[in-house]
Amino acid sequence: SSQKRAKNMENFILQLLILFSIMVIAGIVMAVLAIVFIKRKTYPILSVLFAILLCPCIYIPIKFTVGLIFARCVLVILLAYSAIVVILSVRNIVKRNNSKDRRG
Repeated sequence: SSQKRAKNMENFILQLLILFSIMVIAGIVMAVLAIVFIKRKTYPILSVLFAILLCPCIYIPIKFTVGLIFARCVLVILLAYSAIVVILSVRNIVKRNNSKDRRG
């Protein structure tokens, strides 16, 4: 009985680590895609969405696996990155709208 509980706990922890790994990888992919979209000046709405979603995707796994102090440092970096991405995306949206207004 205790061996079965230990095996269940082991499987649960393994599944949790796999989930956290997928979340971190998804967060990193979203961060890279947001930068690519900003550089190409395409899909500014997706850049904003990715910037908002990547914070919990990276912060939550780090908080539960590494620790709260390191997670807070990462959170500050993520929030600064997200703010920059949102500002640049909004700037691209405004520039695109202004260029459309000038054309007619």
